[in-house]
Amino acid sequence: MRSSISFTTLYDLHVPTITLSAISDLPGRISVKQIALSKTHTMVLTNDNELFGFGDNSCGQLGFGKFSKIENGKLVETLKGRDIQSVGVGNYFSVICCDRGTLMTIGTAKNLGLGKEAKDSAKPVLLEQLLR
Repeated sequence: MRSSISFTTLYDLHVPTITLSAISDLPGRISVKQIALSKTHTMVLTNDNELFGFGDNSCGQLGFGKFSKIENGKLVETLKGRDIQSVGVGNYFSVICCDRGTLMTIGTAKNLGLGKEAKDSAKPVLLEQLLR
């Protein structure tokens, strides 16, 4: 019987030079659960509940607590230990669905549509509006 979990290495295709190269900062063998892509950034969720992010981070949408661009995949330490079910990304923001249906947001609040009171965040913030 074959295992339903397989391991892979993720690659980056640089179109102008037609160069394919491994994304160096990701583990060599990674079991990918989900990949979420936007125009500006990418989030990779593994079957081990680790979340890696890379790309533009000008609004903190990668969740590292800083606003600097990340060229290669880097582990989002601010979510370490969370039971992450899925991730979604958009224009300068990311949304993480954790255990028991809780949602966390990262990045620009304006694009998340959370109202005028919401603040941009470079670290995951619990979306309290959905709590009962």
